[in-house]
Amino acid sequence: MELLFSTHIGSVLAMAELLSPCSSAPIGLQPFRFVAMDSTELRKLRAAIASSQKTEAESPSASPWPWKSANRRCGLPYTLEQ
Repeated sequence: MELLFSTHIGSVLAMAELLSPCSSAPIGLQPFRFVAMDSTELRKLRAAIASSQKTEAESPSASPWPWKSANRRCGLPYTLEQ
């Protein structure tokens, strides 16, 4: 499926595969994995994640990634592989 989402860096477009839902994930969150992404889109996504991780380190309560704890409960990673 084609996936388009907004970040504070800009929109990111990629192809994704839906994974099996996890019962402990908050309602409305659907796990997925990227299967294809243009290098420009990957740079935008990595920049958004790096910027957000810096913000989170400075103020953990301001995390823009509410799904991180749900991913841990489901055994899903939340980082991009190099």
